[in-house]
Amino acid sequence: MNKTESLVSGESFTYELLWSCCKQQMAMARSSEQGSHYFYLTAMTMAYFTFEAYVNHALSCVAPEIFENEKAHFSKGEYSGAPGKLKKLCELRGFDLPDTSRRPYQSIRLLQNLRDVVAHGKTHTFESRVKHLIGENPSVVESKFDKFVSAKQATMCLDDTQEFICWFNSQLRASFFDCGLLVSPLSGFHGHSNAEYVEEP
Repeated sequence: MNKTESLVSGESFTYELLWSCCKQQMAMARSSEQGSHYFYLTAMTMAYFTFEAYVNHALSCVAPEIFENEKAHFSKGEYSGAPGKLKKLCELRGFDLPDTSRRPYQSIRLLQNLRDVVAHGKTHTFESRVKHLIGENPSVVESKFDKFVSAKQATMCLDDTQEFICWFNSQLRASFFDCGLLVSPLSGFHGHSNAEYVEEP
């Protein structure tokens, strides 16, 4: 069979892929009789990675000249990390940074704290007095993740992450209509591409 060659170009949206991972992990958690805690942990961690990836994508669309020098602009100070990039996007749009003490952005801050615990990977040491019945062993295993991860927390945080990203996306599109942001983010549209036939010399 004869072969030809085409030049393929396009975009693969990392935040959309990560969001699909979130939803898959939530589905696994809800259908698992045992070990659902692990799936909720993964879903919540991926939710924050989705937020980070969306902010990167939005910044590259709205201000590509700033995003090209990402390390110079966002490595330290008030503009460091994803929260700093969000602040810069708010300034470019002309409105204040969302209230971190209220949902939905409050949930993203919770996810950020969880992400930091996961990323730093430190062993958690503990000591506590536990009441228990004579002849039974006390429950002695505690984890930093226990205060973050539950079915209720996971559902709330993923709902709030989706609400915030969709709202913020609509705000950016209102000011930067032709910047390349999708009309409906977190919809499962992972990317697009075009192919162009390349003539043989």
